[in-house]
Amino acid sequence: MTCNRPLAYKAQRDTHNTATPKAFDRKRHSVAVLGMAVLRHKWLKQLLHCGLWVTCGLLGISHIESNRYITLNIAFNHAHAAVNSVSPSSLASFKPLAYTVIQTQPHQPKAFTQGWQLEGDDFYESSGLYRQSYVMRYSRNNTVQQKVAIPNHLFAEGLTLFNDELYLLSWQAGRALVLDPKTLQTKRIHRYKGEGWGLTHDGQSLIMSNGSNQLQLRHPKTFKTTQRMTVQGGTHHWQRLNELEFAKGLIWANIWQSPVIAAIAPSTGTVVGTINLQELVLANTRSPSYQSLNGIAYDAKHDAFWVTGKQWPSRYLIKIEIPKKPIVVTKQHQ
Repeated sequence: MTCNRPLAYKAQRDTHNTATPKAFDRKRHSVAVLGMAVLRHKWLKQLLHCGLWVTCGLLGISHIESNRYITLNIAFNHAHAAVNSVSPSSLASFKPLAYTVIQTQPHQPKAFTQGWQLEGDDFYESSGLYRQSYVMRYSRNNTVQQKVAIPNHLFAEGLTLFNDELYLLSWQAGRALVLDPKTLQTKRIHRYKGEGWGLTHDGQSLIMSNGSNQLQLRHPKTFKTTQRMTVQGGTHHWQRLNELEFAKGLIWANIWQSPVIAAIAPSTGTVVGTINLQELVLANTRSPSYQSLNGIAYDAKHDAFWVTGKQWPSRYLIKIEIPKKPIVVTKQHQ
């Protein structure tokens, strides 16, 4: 879930001006190594989620409270870059669904895409990171119609438009903002426990992911949890469910740190197929490799799906072979 950080690094060097470029590079490398350790060991993950900025401060990257959010972003990006190319081998138990790219369009290369939806001819997109988060509405030809910054202490996450209200999650603050879809101004705020990752709806309930293999159904008026669903299928544990879209009777979920989108049956939580977009990931990823696939938006006009990623320069309209039942590769075919 976690943006090109040269500007952040530059700002920090200009503020402190105490480290030589060589020394600063060593610190960046140390954070990258720490990020790899955090994400490889489950018990260390809380260090990243609850205060990796403190560790970075001990390394000398940040010493003052005003740079707390810059440090969080740096740590998050390096940890993400260290493992972004990992793709769980257990996903091989699913035969990938066929897809065809039918259109390619530019995408805002600075957008750290967290949530994405197409309504009529307007895209709604949320971009994350502390002190840099925003929501924008733009047309099919990429003309920005509205753009509003999110409060500095919030890391914007998934969004969805439901009943003429735009719901926006935050990563760790436990806040869901309800925005006016025309002005993008906040109308009210709901509180919830845990992390917020992806968000969509099925016409009745909001559907939310939190980075685990669980999906939560929530009441749109109160944001209270009404049901929990465990996503399962094959031999994979389906952790890191991220950006969501509900379309064609299925829940479509990005899997963070992988090029895979899972198609989930909403009645059972069973994964009925996967899409491997590795070719698109490679076409849009530069070094460092934190520009992960993240963003699914159904286009009713073309009966197809737009897909993109964090800071991708392109977005793609793809036609997917919709599964009617789980497509699992048996052992004799592996």
